[in-house]
Amino acid sequence: FGMGLGFASFTVGNIDRNLTASVFYGFVNTRNTTDMMDQPLMQLSGTFRVSKKLAIVSENWLVSVQGNPFGRSGISSVDSHYEPFISYGCRILNKRGSFDIGFLNTPALWENNFMVGIPYIGFLVRFGKPSDDDE
Repeated sequence: FGMGLGFASFTVGNIDRNLTASVFYGFVNTRNTTDMMDQPLMQLSGTFRVSKKLAIVSENWLVSVQGNPFGRSGISSVDSHYEPFISYGCRILNKRGSFDIGFLNTPALWENNFMVGIPYIGFLVRFGKPSDDDE
């Protein structure tokens, strides 16, 4: 078994305000068969720092799916299409890392009146001694 994913990303902005677009294309190898992805994955993310300790963040994916895995209305059970996964939240920053809290949403959740999305949390811990220049 093996798999691989190649990608290209393009970012505009600076450390406080930025937007990144990426395209991913890959393969899966099982036994003696290698299957390439039919369509690429696409991603768009951004950060908008509103203060020294707080940023608004979003990471959004377009994933190619076959059929209708989420049971959405108006979607064919045979054709492939892109399904969006949208996340939004805030990032609390300090010298030792960051803490994220936000929501993940999809059109399937919207159709089922779950408008806010599924909550998520994340954290990053920075190892080593922070320098005086770090914010």
